[in-house]
Amino acid sequence: MRWSLWIGITGLLLLGGCQTPQARSPEARRAMNVPLEADIVSVRTFYKNNPFVSLDPEGDANPEGIKMVYYAVSGRNGQGVPGDGLIRVKLFTIIYPSQGEPYGELQQTWEFNPQQAAGWRSMKKSVMGWAYQFTLNWGDADVYGREIRVVPEFVRNDGGIVRGSSNSFKVPDLKPRIRMIDSTTESTSSIPPAATP
Repeated sequence: MRWSLWIGITGLLLLGGCQTPQARSPEARRAMNVPLEADIVSVRTFYKNNPFVSLDPEGDANPEGIKMVYYAVSGRNGQGVPGDGLIRVKLFTIIYPSQGEPYGELQQTWEFNPQQAAGWRSMKKSVMGWAYQFTLNWGDADVYGREIRVVPEFVRNDGGIVRGSSNSFKVPDLKPRIRMIDSTTESTSSIPPAATP
């Protein structure tokens, strides 16, 4: 029952999107003043069924990143809080060798200090606490058509590393981009003559 509640709340958070602090309402800007907490004891993350997102200007069908909801959980009250430490997310591709056990190959690492993470903080507190809503661009990482594993971490100021549960996904195959031609600028000399009988 508790997991169902978490998932339902997380779905609402994901639908809410994420804005930079400058673009937020006065209420949300007040939320940015919630004090940071250093006593982070666990990390919880949630995703949509399809977590992938297209981030390039063309908006083509190929995703360039992944969205996640991230909770840095306080030892004080067991809720998500603005964390005073380093948020780190690692992306691995899973390699299946012909012999031996599968293993992960690191493709990308994202890190956010408290100031950088502030722009990704959710606008309102839920019953699970304060969340971060990250959109993570994997750049030119070799992930298309492959299984990936996302590992969330929180690096405390005392040097301790709190690691959340990893999640695995299959990235869609890379689709070819369709080159659009403006017919109004097409040169008539490039059009072949009609065949004569």
